[in-house]
Order: sequence, then C-alpha cells, then structure tokens
Amino acid sequence: MNDRAGFTKALKKRVLERDNHVCQYCGERAVCVDHVVPVAFIPNHDMKNLVASCERCNKKLSDKVFTTFEAKHAYAQQFALHDETQQTIRDLKKGRSRDELDALKQARRIRREAVHRGKKNIVKYRQTFGGF
Repeated sequence: MNDRAGFTKALKKRVLERDNHVCQYCGERAVCVDHVVPVAFIPNHDMKNLVASCERCNKKLSDKVFTTFEAKHAYAQQFALHDETQQTIRDLKKGRSRDELDALKQARRIRREAVHRGKKNIVKYRQTFGGF
C-alpha cells in the first residue's frame, strides 16, 4: 500500500494555510506537513491528524511514534530546549564576548515568544478541528 496515496499538494497547502505556516511544535516557519499519528496506524490523511511542521521538527520526529499531539509536542519542546543548551555551550567554548552572549539570549527569548505564539495556534487548531 502506498502511504502517500491521497496526500496531495492541495492538501499540504490547506494544512499550511490553516496553521499560518507556523510549526505546531516549535513556532518556527513551517514548510512541511506532519502526521501526528503515523500513517501506518491511521491509514488516511485526515486534517485532524495533520499539522504544519518545520523541516527540523519533521526530521527529528519522523522516526518516533506518538498517539497524541500533546505527547509529540512535549517531546519536541524537550529536544528544542536541549538544542538551545547545547548551542549556549558551543558559544561559550568559542569564547564569545558577554555582549554577543546577551544578544544570543535576546534572540532565544524572541524564539520562545514565537513558540508561545505557536501554542496559541494550537489552541486555535483545537477549537476548529477538535482533539485527536
């Protein structure tokens, strides 16, 4: 069985537009569509099971199996925090100045705010389409 059968460009466009091209896991710009529950478990492309996703989250979550959006979202937040901590350590090892580190912290704060906006989109999504 072809798991991609029925997944059209028009469907992808509808999902991205519904989610305002915002990754529902991290708040970054979304260019992909992710099946919350893998197609192997739900062999269709129901809009309730599709969310906008950035490439990074789509790749990080592709080999993981989750039964709910909440579980998948929580996992995505964990690796985002881990990646941020690892980046700070790399920055310190590079000998960046205090001003550079402050600027990086500001950029990360802005990213967290984007994640918060992503959560607002999640609420909007649930109000429109209901839970899984």
